Amino acid sequence: MDLFVNCENGHQVKVTAANCGGNVKCICGRDVAVPRLSDLRRNAGQSAFATTTVERLNAMSRRGELPPTDNCCLCMSQATEIVPCIVQCETTVVSGDGFWKTACLIAVGPWLALSWLMTSFSSPVVHGRSTAVRLPFPACGDCSRKLFKSKLARKAGLQNIALYRELLDEYPDAFVVAEK
Repeated sequence: MDLFVNCENGHQVKVTAANCGGNVKCICGRDVAVPRLSDLRRNAGQSAFATTTVERLNAMSRRGELPPTDNCCLCMSQATEIVPCIVQCETTVVSGDGFWKTACLIAVGPWLALSWLMTSFSSPVVHGRSTAVRLPFPACGDCSRKLFKSKLARKAGLQNIALYRELLDEYPDAFVVAEK
């Protein structure tokens, strides 16, 4: 993300987030004040605060700005329909002393199992978070059927739309499901 401030002499000076709130020297020698990062981002046409790809896509969806193209996400011809999909980026994983360990102990010896359960059973631990985003995939009639049938086609559709591709860059193991 390139950010710039303007010098009084009309020059543009490239700045970084570290320069915000301070001054930078222009090529003409003038000191140029650098505003807050949120103001710089707004002036560059971006959100005032950095967001994740999922947050940005969800916000665009709420504003009705998706899909970002009228072309089919697979063959690039004119899209005639929208295939609603869910991209599962992350899933929650639960670990800890599970059901099977407990069941085996109960089968081996009820009294031993009861004593073990009362002293050493730990609660499950939740790792990660569940992160998903609903995305409309533009498609022509033929490709629409492919999107419903093939997970490879859905992944290719995600890859072929630049804005959606950012999800794969951030979540390479994302799983795409077509909604019916």
